[in-house]
Amino acid sequence: MPLMGTVVEIQILEGEGQNYPVAFEKAFDEIKRIDSLFSDYKDSSSISLINRLDSGRVVMPKEVVALIKRAIKISAETNGAFDVTVGGLVKLWGFKDETYHVPVKDSILMVIKNIGYSNIEVPDDFTIIKKKNSQLDLSGIAKGYAVDMAYLVLKGLGIKSFLINAGGEIRGMGEDWKTGVQDPFSEQGIVEVIVPGDKAVATSGNYQNYFEVDKIRYCHLFDPKTGFPADKVVSVTVISDDVTIADALATAFFVVGIEKSKELLKKFPGSEFLIIDKDGKKFYSDGFKNYTRS
Repeated sequence: MPLMGTVVEIQILEGEGQNYPVAFEKAFDEIKRIDSLFSDYKDSSSISLINRLDSGRVVMPKEVVALIKRAIKISAETNGAFDVTVGGLVKLWGFKDETYHVPVKDSILMVIKNIGYSNIEVPDDFTIIKKKNSQLDLSGIAKGYAVDMAYLVLKGLGIKSFLINAGGEIRGMGEDWKTGVQDPFSEQGIVEVIVPGDKAVATSGNYQNYFEVDKIRYCHLFDPKTGFPADKVVSVTVISDDVTIADALATAFFVVGIEKSKELLKKFPGSEFLIIDKDGKKFYSDGFKNYTRS
């Protein structure tokens, strides 16, 4: 089902006493609910309402404020590699309306002036304060959050074995599931098979959403400091305790590259990564192979 700007798939393993139609409906309804809150493609969403505010204070639902607060925390922990305020860049480069192009340098510099997670403050459970006209983009965390929330719905319904996949953001329950990490150089190729168990998986790659100009590939993952799409690596897969954090870390690690990712990973116990560079070489964190099957 098309949701959250991608295709969402839910698989449930057959078992006695499970009401599959209700389970599927409730899980997809939860993802639709999250999409309605956090998608900046929807004019009525909370994120769009915040983005229309040049600066100042706005009251939002507690759930919206809580995820923004978590995104700001991860932004700080990754030294701004993941930054929730890159929405202006995503729009400037044409990824919002599919008018893909390389902007002039002055336009990029103007947008960068409004980027910075410190421009967003969360003084209480219901309030967002914008210091500048920063444009929020929660696409690097909201999709993972939606999968986590759908996971809780299915778990709450007593479903024992299931897998949710939202365009590479994956979480399941049960030991019967495995998922492949796509070869970034081959659409049909698989470079690793992951058996996540009760862990979550997220992948960011330059092959998922991009355009090319003069044989140079520009992807949808931006370096907030330069204003350009990140290009240090081609694929990052993160295993973590929930998809919300895995989603954000996959973006952050993609931006900073291999060596800095090793340092950042120390701040996130229980997380592991597989990073593939431009030459196709694979770099694994110490515990990643514990979740793979040859």
